[in-house]
Amino acid sequence: MAPLLLTLLLAAEPEAPAIAVVTRGAEVAQEALDAAARGVVLRRVALPNVPEPAAAPPALPQERISAARKAYVDADFSRCLEQVSDDAALTSALGQRDRTSAARVLLWRVACHVGAGKLEPARRAATQLAVSGLQVPAEAGSVSPEVETVIAKAYTQAAAMKTIPLSVSGTADARVELDGRPTGCTTPCTLEVLEGAHVVRLDADGYESEVKLVRAAAPKAAVDAQLAAAAPELAAAQWSARYRTAPDADGARSVRLLSTALRSARLVMVTAEEGAGGMLQGVLAVDGAVAARAERPAGELAGLMDDLLVRGKIIEAQVPLYKRPLLWIAIAAGVIAVGASVTVAIVTRPIITNGDINP
Repeated sequence: MAPLLLTLLLAAEPEAPAIAVVTRGAEVAQEALDAAARGVVLRRVALPNVPEPAAAPPALPQERISAARKAYVDADFSRCLEQVSDDAALTSALGQRDRTSAARVLLWRVACHVGAGKLEPARRAATQLAVSGLQVPAEAGSVSPEVETVIAKAYTQAAAMKTIPLSVSGTADARVELDGRPTGCTTPCTLEVLEGAHVVRLDADGYESEVKLVRAAAPKAAVDAQLAAAAPELAAAQWSARYRTAPDADGARSVRLLSTALRSARLVMVTAEEGAGGMLQGVLAVDGAVAARAERPAGELAGLMDDLLVRGKIIEAQVPLYKRPLLWIAIAAGVIAVGASVTVAIVTRPIITNGDINP
């Protein structure tokens, strides 16, 4: 019984966790990872190398803008307005950073409203052109003096307006763009804007981008955007574009995004320096968060992995056999079992008296 109990206690081990390993610099073979694995399964995977997605088709096709200009010249103002009246496409254009097309649409929207005798919507379009900080297109020279007057007045009024605070919140550390331009701020943050319609775009690693139309009115305005998590394919493209050749590829933001791209709950990145005397640097991410870092001389991959996995609490530090509690429990159990057997043998042994001895 004792040998069997000892064997069972010492052999009782949980299922080995699987860990994805990516390498930068000198290559590390799967055989080397297999030799370095202790209590885990190390699986070598390739770093993403995904080209950036193709640019989205323009929200405002240039053909429609050109058609609006021709209709204006032909005094067909109804047809002109049909070409440039899509507010959703205008918002999308600013969300795609196409400020030039947005400015052209608003210019011809003003011109065609003025031509149709609709001064109030013409003023609204001119105001949006001004408060969005868009540059008046060069083709403004083709419009009538009345159109130029409406636009000039809108810019004069905008210059005299006081700004109001626009607070942007939602997904943490999202990059914020306003009306097609970067702002340099990340959520949560506050922008100073002119009263009127604005387009806010938010981008963050590991998330889908989102574009929102905000109508800012005094005394303050706010927008909140909880971004949807990116699919692994998008995360791989984001990582390839931002971190593949970056010096901080082993930084916290990079490994979090890489974990999503590779669908890896546990990820180790090993950076191996080329040449003699190079070092091995490693980072362990668990559920996208950095759990441990370590560094060892080249050739000490097993030690590097041990350092990472112990510090990251994936495995326990290696303990000599004589220091393992299970060993002493097994030994104690064996001693008790042996003692019990001896006691039973003594108790059950027959007692022989003189009367039992045959003459």
